[in-house]
Amino acid sequence: MENRKKKNFLTKFLEYHYSDFRYYNDDNDSLDNTYFIFKFIPFDRWILFGSALIVQFCVGSFYAWSIYNKPIDKAIFGDENKNMANISFFITIGMFGFSAALMGPWVERQGPKRGIGLGGVLFAIGHYLTAIGIHVKAIWLVYVGYGVIGGFGLGICYISPVSSLNKWFPDKKGVASGFAVCGFGAGSIAFAKFPLNIIHDVGIIWNFAILGSIQLIILLSQASIFRNPPSNFNPFKKPIKPIVEDIENTNPVLQQTPSQIEIQPPSSIPPPPIVQNQNIPILTENPFPPNSDKIRNAGFTIGEDFDEIEDARQILPIQIINSGKITPEIVTNLRDPNIRLNIVESLFSLEFKLMYVVFLANTIFGLIVISRLSNIVQDIFGKDKIVASMVVSVNGGFNLAGRLLYAFLSDKIGRKYCYLITLTIQVMIVSAMTFVLESKSFVVFVILIWLNSSCYGASFGIIPAFLHDQFGPKNISPTHGVILTSWSLAGVGGGLLFTQIYDHVISQGYSVHDAFAYNVNLYWILAIIIVGWFTIWFVRTKPREKLLPDVPGQIFRFRLFGRMIRCTKSEGIVVMTKEQEDLEWKNYLVDYYQNMLTVCNNNYIFINNNNSIHKNNIDINSKPNSISNSSSTNSTSDFDEGGATLPVEISN
Repeated sequence: MENRKKKNFLTKFLEYHYSDFRYYNDDNDSLDNTYFIFKFIPFDRWILFGSALIVQFCVGSFYAWSIYNKPIDKAIFGDENKNMANISFFITIGMFGFSAALMGPWVERQGPKRGIGLGGVLFAIGHYLTAIGIHVKAIWLVYVGYGVIGGFGLGICYISPVSSLNKWFPDKKGVASGFAVCGFGAGSIAFAKFPLNIIHDVGIIWNFAILGSIQLIILLSQASIFRNPPSNFNPFKKPIKPIVEDIENTNPVLQQTPSQIEIQPPSSIPPPPIVQNQNIPILTENPFPPNSDKIRNAGFTIGEDFDEIEDARQILPIQIINSGKITPEIVTNLRDPNIRLNIVESLFSLEFKLMYVVFLANTIFGLIVISRLSNIVQDIFGKDKIVASMVVSVNGGFNLAGRLLYAFLSDKIGRKYCYLITLTIQVMIVSAMTFVLESKSFVVFVILIWLNSSCYGASFGIIPAFLHDQFGPKNISPTHGVILTSWSLAGVGGGLLFTQIYDHVISQGYSVHDAFAYNVNLYWILAIIIVGWFTIWFVRTKPREKLLPDVPGQIFRFRLFGRMIRCTKSEGIVVMTKEQEDLEWKNYLVDYYQNMLTVCNNNYIFINNNNSIHKNNIDINSKPNSISNSSSTNSTSDFDEGGATLPVEISN
């Protein structure tokens, strides 16, 4: 017998944690919890815009950490130029990305209410431990408190409202993403000034105790408002009324008992009455998802058959399903196929890897500038602290504006082209920055930095909707969490590399007032941005780009200005004509939908008038635990005999 290597606890945990699941919704909650806030305030999805803004505003205070560096160093070491407190900022960035990546699946399973609640508690504990660390003069406790624990809670609070808003607003994904993260930029503006008054009045220790308590109360109150939409939520149009009565009255099979049903090959089963196609919802998500687990547990399908049958019901008219034949003329008028990926498939897909590189490239310069902007204004251009503070505050405003404006724009022109715009702008800005710093042109510098900050903010406003488009709503939190580790990598790795090169240049005799110490760093930053610019071209966003099979010898393909460009070993680089691309796509769809019909015909079932479920005349209800795990007393099935996919009622 083959010896199998036992998996350790960590491997088992990761396999479970990132395994496929159905995201948490409010189907199991009472109607009061689903449709009301605090039992008496009517709930509306638009309320979540304001709540998300408030949550992100609180955790956005993290961006203003630089105002604490000198007061903390002075309180602990007696020297405000000790430069030890700023390490907490980089620890927080690292824990932010780690937390978002680790807790993303947990947030999807538990819902945003628990996510914001847990994150708020941890963020407040981080503030309290920081206050204690300053009091006992232990910088390590500041690192553990604000950096590790506070950063972990910050990451959870950041992804929770983003995921929820994208589920509530599938019709406005870009707008939802922009509003979900714009508060983060607003928090950086307010907290750059607000804590200074508290520090002046009561000291740095009580500042963290007071702010931690205020933010805890606010975050817990907003957590009570957040929830995911119910499984049958459909913002595109009114809910579809089940056509159970019509089916039961007109379908003779449903009026027979199991013993009366004569099993026939799928091809010989007479087609049921024609049902108007408008009764079949055309949605990207199954409008009756609670039934999915019931059908899988009942043993109706094997492997991917369930997804094939769901797609058939959503895309193919009943007449075509019953005909059992697909022609090129038919596929011309059909919607593109669905693409379903679980978490692991999403995280290891080519698209996600490319998007990871793009996100890192689009954020690295802006993140490094945020940590150095005040120093640059004072050291290179000779301005005072007041001017530097003004530049930093306005920079936060452009960060906020970029999150909103590019999110709106992405709904119009697409997420991919928005990233192409921001990366192009940053390539030009970083290329020109060396000349600006050498010439000490302050006005030009400020304009370029503020413009770049809008591109930096755009990356956060676009990415949630981009991930939603690419991998579906249930994978938003996991993929969003993991992709934020690229931001952490840019902040920690890029920041440390920048500092090491900067310190080395200064040690060679250059002054902090010399632009060379900054310009020498701009070259490797520019190289990373250029890599991101090339990478975004290869991100496939449409089903045709992802599903069209490779031709023999194909190396890669991408789309440029609407034309498919293919590189093969035999022909080299070929620009495909629209007619050639359409023909290949049509041939693929014929094979795809014909296979879908075959799956439907191989999985036909029978439901008698007592609502007992049968497949091939075998009573599925007799199987143990076949449908007992359902979360609701009434669900909706998508199946009828002969492969026809008509909605009917199934009771427990």
